[in-house]
Amino acid sequence: NLLAYVRAFWTLALPYQSDRMAKVITNCRVSLTHLITFCTESKKAGSLLTRSAKPIARKQRLLLDQNVHKFAMLVLECPFKNPLRTFRGESLLRLQDVDKPKHRRIHLVCTLCYQLLKVMVMGRPSFALCLAPFIPLMQTQLQYGFTVTDTLLEMFK
Repeated sequence: NLLAYVRAFWTLALPYQSDRMAKVITNCRVSLTHLITFCTESKKAGSLLTRSAKPIARKQRLLLDQNVHKFAMLVLECPFKNPLRTFRGESLLRLQDVDKPKHRRIHLVCTLCYQLLKVMVMGRPSFALCLAPFIPLMQTQLQYGFTVTDTLLEMFK
């Protein structure tokens, strides 16, 4: 579902407000939620964004080995930058507009991506090295409330 999200933005260029795009965004959000719960254990119910959960090292490693972090970074980038259309400067939405209410679904997907990345490296400095190449992209998204800071702090612990 993460790749379907990227494909919807980059290849299909689906209209943002279409029912089909809404379904793609919802499926991506659900997949991210499942991935976060997959690599953590927590007895507390509640929001994935606020719960404190203990990471499971073997599952963290599995997600890294499957390059899930690279897919998450594509999800973070695809609404704002389309490499297939960069010669015309086209993108579906501007990063500066992502915190507007009409884009709350995209904002939530980005926040969940950063939560997943944080959980994937939590307590494992060697795992955090896998995210190092993506620090410049993360820095461009710092001011938009995606919990980028929490992810970066976990990486540099």
